[in-house]
Amino acid sequence: MEAMKMKVELILSLALLAVPATARPRVARSLPGADALILKALAGPATGYRALERIQVFRPAGKPKAQTVAVFARPGGLVRREYRFGRSKEPGLVLVRDGRMSRLLWPARKRLWSGGESVETPEQGLARLRALYELSVSTGGRVAKRATWRVDLRVPGGRVRRSLWLDRQSGLLLKRETYRPDGALSRRERFTKLELPADSAESLFRLEAPADERPADSLPSLLPRWAPDGFLLIDVRSTPGGSGKDIDAAYSDGASRVTLRRVPVSEQPKLQGKNLRIVRLGTKEFVISETDEGGGLLYRAGDRVTLFSGDLPEDDLVRMAGSLEAQP
Repeated sequence: MEAMKMKVELILSLALLAVPATARPRVARSLPGADALILKALAGPATGYRALERIQVFRPAGKPKAQTVAVFARPGGLVRREYRFGRSKEPGLVLVRDGRMSRLLWPARKRLWSGGESVETPEQGLARLRALYELSVSTGGRVAKRATWRVDLRVPGGRVRRSLWLDRQSGLLLKRETYRPDGALSRRERFTKLELPADSAESLFRLEAPADERPADSLPSLLPRWAPDGFLLIDVRSTPGGSGKDIDAAYSDGASRVTLRRVPVSEQPKLQGKNLRIVRLGTKEFVISETDEGGGLLYRAGDRVTLFSGDLPEDDLVRMAGSLEAQP
C-alpha cells in the first residue's frame, strides 16, 4: 500500500509539472502607489550620494547629442552638478542648488550667476504632474545596478509621454525618458554609476566667483525663477517697442534649447504643435502643445502673454512658466 501511495503522488507531481505555466494560478504582485513614489522621489533620499549621469538627446534626423554629468548630493536637497562637454575632463558648467538658491558657474566665460529660486514642495510637484498626466506603476528592472519601480506619465488618451525609473530603496530618480508624439525616444537621462550612501565635503558646494569675473547681465524680474538642471540663460534682449516689459530669451544645457517671448496680449503669437489642451494649476492657466522637438506653452498674466517653446516636455515648461513673477 505504501508503495502504491508513493506511486500515485509521483504521478500527480509529474502531471502538475506538465501543466503549462500560463494555466497555473499566479499570485498577484503588489505594486506601490504612484503618488507615494513621486512624493518620495521629489523629497530626495535621506542620505548623500555620488553619481555619474549620461544625458542623450535624440533628433528626428541626425546623430544624438550626449553629455556627461558628475553629481554630488548631501541630505536636505543640496546638489552639485558638473557638466562636461565633448571630451574635456574639466566641467564646462557647474550648478549648485539647495532648493531655495542656485549658483551657476561658467568657467570658460568667468561668469557666476546666483539667485533665489521658485520653491516647489513635493506635494506641489505631484499636483503639477497630476494636472498634466495619468500615472501608472510597473516593475522597472535595474538601473545603475539597483532595482527600480517605473512610473509612466501618460497624456490624455493613454500615450506615454515620460517614464521615470525610481530606486526602490531610496526613491532616488535614476533614469528618465521623454517621448515624442509618435512614440519615438526624444531624451534620456540615466545614472550609469551610483554610490549611495556617500559623503561629500561641504566645501564642494561653495562656488567662488573667479578673480576677474565679468558681471552677468540679467533681467531677474522678467525671467523665470526656475529652469531645469543645467539650463543656462544664453540670450536675453528687450523686445523692440515693448517699453521694457517684453523680452526674448533662450536657455540651453548644451544639448537642448528652450526659448521664451513675452509680448502684449494684443500681439499674442500662435502656439505651434499638436494635441493642444488647457491645464489649470491652482489659479494659473496654461495652454500647452506637443511638437516633434518637445513642447510649447502659452501663459497669460495681466496684459502680457509669454510663449515658451523648445526641447522640453510640458511639465518642465509649466514649472518654468509658473515661476514667472507677476509684473505691474
